[in-house]
Amino acid sequence: MEDLHKKMLNKALGRDSIQQKQGGQSSVGELDQLVRQSVSDMYMALLESKTDPAQAIDLLAQHVAMMVEMINEFKKAK
Repeated sequence: MEDLHKKMLNKALGRDSIQQKQGGQSSVGELDQLVRQSVSDMYMALLESKTDPAQAIDLLAQHVAMMVEMINEFKKAK
């Protein structure tokens, strides 16, 4: 799972080998709403599926770790 998060982070930072065209990208506001809705949907799915709490915590922690990496990238740019 860490490799997937690293690939996603690299893509978000423009480090991937295939760059998207500017016209096809959504606005930051639209993406923010999508992320918030997706997190909420994932939380509800974890609850409804009665996922083992340890597994749910691990999955959520991986997403938090990915976001912390993104925050640290912005801090480096200061």
